[in-house]
Amino acid sequence: MTIQKRDGTIETKIAVACRNASGMPDMPVFTVTATRKECELGVHYDKAEAQAEAAGYEAPFVCFDASEQSCIVFAVRELGLIA
Repeated sequence: MTIQKRDGTIETKIAVACRNASGMPDMPVFTVTATRKECELGVHYDKAEAQAEAAGYEAPFVCFDASEQSCIVFAVRELGLIA
């Protein structure tokens, strides 16, 4: 879900495929805020990766934006991997 904010930035949810602190595969979802230009350049993914790392998740990180990767996010939801 992407929300256009009054200041011109975009708030969007990014699913990040990674490993948790136990080394198990995981796919947490993070909310990031970026400008439209930052999204075009992929900076919103960098911000999601930084949030994942700060939360204790381990690389490698593969990011999925529901607006750009809807098929993957749908499949992950169908498998019950994210809410």
